[in-house]
Amino acid sequence: MRNWFTFNGIDSRNFGIYISGSGRLTIPEKAYNMQHIAGRNGDLIVDSDATLQNELITYPAFIKPYDQTGIRVKFPEMFGRMRSWLMNVKGYAELRDSYDWSHFRLAAFAGPLTPETLANLEAGTFELEFNCKPQRYLTDDDEVYTVSAGQSLTIEKCSIYHSEPLFRVNRAGSFSVGDEVITISAGSYAFPVFIDCRLLECYDLNGNSVNRYVTFSNYNFPSLEGETVITSTNVELTVLPRWFEL
Repeated sequence: MRNWFTFNGIDSRNFGIYISGSGRLTIPEKAYNMQHIAGRNGDLIVDSDATLQNELITYPAFIKPYDQTGIRVKFPEMFGRMRSWLMNVKGYAELRDSYDWSHFRLAAFAGPLTPETLANLEAGTFELEFNCKPQRYLTDDDEVYTVSAGQSLTIEKCSIYHSEPLFRVNRAGSFSVGDEVITISAGSYAFPVFIDCRLLECYDLNGNSVNRYVTFSNYNFPSLEGETVITSTNVELTVLPRWFEL
């Protein structure tokens, strides 16, 4: 079976690109703050909340000498189309592959591209390298929870899952996520307000920043871990969990 990938919503097969072998089964490195203390065996972990670093995922790839419709295309032409596609994506974008369609990554194309081609340039092989965030997001994650004003809701998930939720709030007011109280102050912006715990940004209906109108009691964007109680004081909100594994 020939495998493929999508990046930024575009299928690699559109460019005749297929991947062989799986360079994606890796575990990201943990970044600890270690300190050696004289006279003590072993290093001390100063910050126990180790963060996971980005990881590089490499796909061995090749281009077939014809496109999806069966029309023959020379390798340099198809390679040029692919190069334009990958190089024009700014920042992180969704990366999915046919090895595991149940998860996706947020990735940036790392480059460079150094193909090995046949003498007549009819075909070639190369490696595609992506710099990926450590999270493996669940593809099937479209369940939205609604909490009415004055109501509570418990969201429960297996302990191996973490989240970067997106909250949609209909008016100024407050709600709590666990012990984190979030307050939205009135201002000159368009409701609803979105609190995006993936981007660590708050914005209104028009995409304008409203960070200065939103405060967090513990100064953190909240996450949903294990069993989390969400309570609304006087707003209606919806919650898209956006679960991921590490």
